[in-house]
Amino acid sequence: VTKFGKVSVFSDLNHLNDISMDPRYYDICGLTEKEIRSNLSGDVEAMARNLGVQPEDAYAMLKENYDGYHFSEDDTPGMYNPFSILNALDKKKLGSYWFETGTPTYLVELLKKHNYNLSDLEKEEPTADELNSVDSTSTNPIPVIYQSGYLTIKGYDKEFSLYKLGYPNYVFEFKFNASAEIALKQIEDMGYADKFKEDGREVICIGANYSSEVRNIDSWKVSCIDSQVWA
Repeated sequence: VTKFGKVSVFSDLNHLNDISMDPRYYDICGLTEKEIRSNLSGDVEAMARNLGVQPEDAYAMLKENYDGYHFSEDDTPGMYNPFSILNALDKKKLGSYWFETGTPTYLVELLKKHNYNLSDLEKEEPTADELNSVDSTSTNPIPVIYQSGYLTIKGYDKEFSLYKLGYPNYVFEFKFNASAEIALKQIEDMGYADKFKEDGREVICIGANYSSEVRNIDSWKVSCIDSQVWA
């Protein structure tokens, strides 16, 4: 559930106690490794037998794939994605369970709309207010991506009150970028993009003002190089 900004100075929603980034509640969503080892050890061992590995190897696999979410600036333990964990233990194998519930096409469209560079996602250092400033008129895609679960808190600069964002884990980063590639291909297949070669590299160009009658490539801006880097 993505939190949207308060829409009225007189709205009752203004009187909510927002605990989204309160360190006292960092573990209210998701599962900690301690909880998994305490309550789901039998399921992890069953998964290990099915995969032909030792239980500790199975724990490492689960951590690599589903751990890494943080909800405050404090150095708290990472949280596991509960949907993915429960599906993995039920099916006794790893999978992109959370990703299978949807694709990041909307996020890719959002990045494209604001001419945002995909490679800059992990370089962002927003304030708490910026992370929570999601509303229908927002021009900053970062709060939406953060609150959608594609980015998480990786660090905090107390001097400047800035958050360091990043992907929850390496596996998540790989899967997100792969999904973004698919979404980009879908956009291209819809006829809103064209390609040409530059220095041996394939460059995808997306028209800012697309017209079926006028397609002057000189007026188009380069939006993707090697189908990976947004600009």
